Amino acid sequence: MFDWVKDALVAGLAALFGGVLSSLFGYGYLSRLYKRVARGENEVKHLREDNIVKLEKKVDDHIKYDKSQQILAKLDGVRGQLDKVSDKVDAVREDSAAQDARISANAKFIDNIDDSFQKHKLGKH
Repeated sequence: MFDWVKDALVAGLAALFGGVLSSLFGYGYLSRLYKRVARGENEVKHLREDNIVKLEKKVDDHIKYDKSQQILAKLDGVRGQLDKVSDKVDAVREDSAAQDARISANAKFIDNIDDSFQKHKLGKH
């Protein structure tokens, strides 16, 4: 008569034991999983810190070896020299144009003298 109660108690205890066992296994799995996640977070943190340190070193090296200001100063000097050369070239052009005008005027004068001389020569002979 109490067999069904005994069977129910055994089944209940087995279910309780199975639930406790499953909970312990689940807890152990979850705790290992949380530890792995924490280790992964620490590794990511260290990798980020290492990358930041490497980037800082690269920036420092770049700044250390940066010669852009020296190059700009040299380029400014070259620009000043080019301006001077350009001014001199303009002056040479002006002188050259004046000399070309004088040469043309002299050539015209010589042609006129030659024409006059030729006419004079023809008139005397």
